[in-house]
Order: sequence, then structure tokens, then C-alpha cells
Amino acid sequence: RVATWPTTSTTPTSPAPPTALRPAVVPPGLPAYDHATPCAEHGLARVHAALEPHAGAPSLAAQITRALDTLLSPVDVRAPWLFATTIARTDLFGAFVRAMRDDAARCVGAYNEAVAQHPRARMRPLESAGRIELPLWRLTPDARHPVFAGDDAIDTEHLAPRALTMTALLRWAGCDLWVQGLGGAAYDPIMRQWLDDWRPDLGAPIELARAATASATRRLPIETDAPSPEAIRAARMLAHRARHDPALLGDHEAAESKRALVDRIAALPRATNERLSLYRELHTLLEHVRAQHAGRLAEIEREAAALRARADEADIAHDRTYPFPLLPEAAQRALVDDVRARFEA
Repeated sequence: RVATWPTTSTTPTSPAPPTALRPAVVPPGLPAYDHATPCAEHGLARVHAALEPHAGAPSLAAQITRALDTLLSPVDVRAPWLFATTIARTDLFGAFVRAMRDDAARCVGAYNEAVAQHPRARMRPLESAGRIELPLWRLTPDARHPVFAGDDAIDTEHLAPRALTMTALLRWAGCDLWVQGLGGAAYDPIMRQWLDDWRPDLGAPIELARAATASATRRLPIETDAPSPEAIRAARMLAHRARHDPALLGDHEAAESKRALVDRIAALPRATNERLSLYRELHTLLEHVRAQHAGRLAEIEREAAALRARADEADIAHDRTYPFPLLPEAAQRALVDDVRARFEA
């Protein structure tokens, strides 16, 4: 089941304004989540208790940040916080924005080329036809807006860096070691290629801090016999491959015959009658194997279908992206201990 916990009585405009521009909220009482696993129910209560004392924070972003500090206190984790809007008030950000405006075509051309070279990151290229969109946001009380090179005035006081601009500035001037998760690691090559190709003139060479990728998995203790997503994928692949690989059905003699036919086909020139004849012989062999082992094939396909029918349940039980306050505190402490042990090693 899916349940929601509304934190405000008003619906934000679309697109929703960033949390830095939204007021803090007085969290309403929690609904009765009688179907929730106990640790998740306890975690939601902790979230509520952490948000409530900070309802007077200057923004929703500040409220959530302070609540996170509270939620991390049982595991003795402390970290400094830095808002993107704070970065936008630095001299370095101002110099970066001027370099973008003065060299907009080359800046955005290099950006879009880097995005195109890494399609798996699924980043959107910047607009470059007619108007040249810069990797910045303009913030207003009700929304964030794209920024274009031809805008009459770009007042850095009302700007914020987009993701790649923010990581570029922080890795250049904000740290000695940049630690990122798997998502950040997917974007990182785009940022580095963008800067390497653009080479903005900022009065000093851009030397980025070293980067490391860190990831950890902790799951909620949900009592279920749901299969793992990996098991579902493996069963689906087996059902597909078993129709084409006799060895998976235990017919090793037919598997050897198939391999011999494949080798003979590969050795022949394309578009020849002999090759076509062997190809048809191969498929006749596979049809014979499927008929001979129809019972086992049906069993494999039933097992795959049964696991596939539980895919939604598996996604819930094995999700690794639940917010950390929903985890039992013992699991949080164990994770912190594991991380510290890795550094000590």
C-alpha cells in the first residue's frame, strides 16, 4: 500500500519552488500507519519529532538540514552543511558566471557535447538554438527559472548553480577529496569533460580535487519471502535462453550438435544457399529439442511467470533507497561502524 503524509495545506506552484525559497512547515500529526513495518513507523515518528522543533527555521531547506542533524545524532555523525545558494554568493561563483556569459557558445557547446558522450547519465542538454541556456538557475519566490546568455542582467544574488556547475566549483575550491554516490559518479565524467573542453579563463588553472565513489546497502527488515529482483531477472533470462540452448534443458548431445552447426554457419560466406540450408537445419534441431523437452520448458516458464508476478513485492522488500531514519538504529550504527572500519583499514 502507498500512503502519504501531507506536510502543508497548500500545493506548490509548478514547477515547485526550491526548498531554499519555501518556508519551514509545522508538521501535522502522523496518520495511523497500522500496515507499516514497525521500524518504518518508528522512523516516521522520529522524522516528525526532528522537524517540529525547527518549524521556525528561515527556510524549508534549513529546517530539513537541522532535522537531519538531529536524526544523525544517535549514530554520532556530524557533518558541515553548505547550501547551493551560499555558493552563489562567493567571488568564485561570480567569476564563473562572467566566464559563462563572455564565452556562452563555447561553454554550452562543450557542455552539450559532454552530455551527448555519456547518454547513460540521462542528462538533458542545454538549449542552444536561438537562445543559449546557461547551467544556472534564477530563483524567484515561487519557482526556479532557466538563465540565458542574452538576459539583460544576471544578478548573482538571485542565482544558484545547477548540478555540474556546483560540483565543478566545490571540487575546485571547496574540498581536498570529493566523495560521491553512484548517481554523482554517473555525472562526474560529464563535468570533467565539459571543463576540459571549455577551459574557462578564471585567472588560474582548474585543478579538481580527487574523487571517490562510496555506496552502501542497508534494507528494511521486512518479513517476506519475496524473491530478489536479481532472482526475477535470472528466471526471466533462463526462460528466454532455455528455448535456444539445449544444454539448459539437460540435452548436452543436442547442445553439441547446435554448436557444430553454428560453427559451420559462421565459416561460410554470407547470402549462400548452403549457409541458409544449415540455418534452417539449426532451427529444425531447436524445434525438435523444444518438443522433446516441452514439460521442462513449461516448468521453467511457469517459474519465471510466478516470480515476475511478485515483482512489485520484490521491489518493496529489496529497495535500497529508503530514507535512513526508517532503518532500525542498530542497523544505522552497524553501517557507521563498517564505514569507519574501512577507513581504519
